[in-house]
Amino acid sequence: MCTNKKPDFIVYTTTASKEGDKTFYHQIGAAWNVDKGGIGGQLFANPVDGNFVLFPPKEKPDNQQG
Repeated sequence: MCTNKKPDFIVYTTTASKEGDKTFYHQIGAAWNVDKGGIGGQLFANPVDGNFVLFPPKEKPDNQQG
């Protein structure tokens, strides 16, 4: 797995608000496309319920740093 480039996906786990009307996303890792059509990743935390989602990283505006 190549981790010296920007990730192809950001790994999130989710929690629902107490009222159940909102979903909160918590970043817990990153993932990269690998050979043979696979996806490899690195988790910085484990989701308590075992569920996670992958989204492409958001583009940062040119005037935003970090």
